[in-house]
Amino acid sequence: MKTYLIILLSLCAYMSIAQSDSTVTKTLTLDYWDNDRHLRQPKFEIGGGFYIPQGTLSRYIKPSPFIDVEIYIPTLRNKSITAVFQFVIPTQGDPFVLENPDVMDQFEEVRSNFIVNTFLRFSQNLASIDSANKLELGLGVGISTMIVQTPFSFFNNDDQNAGRGLVSFLVAPGLHWKWKPTENTDLTIGVDLQYSPYRLKGALEQDIGGLAYTPKILYRF
Repeated sequence: MKTYLIILLSLCAYMSIAQSDSTVTKTLTLDYWDNDRHLRQPKFEIGGGFYIPQGTLSRYIKPSPFIDVEIYIPTLRNKSITAVFQFVIPTQGDPFVLENPDVMDQFEEVRSNFIVNTFLRFSQNLASIDSANKLELGLGVGISTMIVQTPFSFFNNDDQNAGRGLVSFLVAPGLHWKWKPTENTDLTIGVDLQYSPYRLKGALEQDIGGLAYTPKILYRF
């Protein structure tokens, strides 16, 4: 009888310990997901890089600096969504040549003033979920607008110089490494391959290309 009592007490003690361990595990898991929800708060990133045209576009636009502003939103399953706003100050190569629609055989050279890229990037983290750093492979989809100065009434009813936007869809696959060099510093180093086929109406060469690399570095707040 004494033996049975010892066995019963041991079993009760074991079940109590197991239940306690389960409670701790649940608590740790809850803490982990609470922390994960905190990490999924949107983060503001700002930085810069270089817009490096390729192919036909490289004849007209040389490597140019740009400012990059991003709103980074981590999501479930080690993924993220990022709203990207890029402002490029173009370095002109060959000018665009436009034919005056009002005067036969009269041509004007025009230049690009500004490029604005806006897109959403959908990314998957290739590193483990518990890694301190992230290596994200993403795909961006959005719109690119190149502003050019146009001197003809063909583009402007007032017959004055005016900025005209060449609007194109934008596709941008890219790879980004997010890391913490110090406790209070978050940096992103990345590169996108952007494709946005611009078309300049009235130019001798209307399809001016739209392929470019955009390496960059960002600081996260």
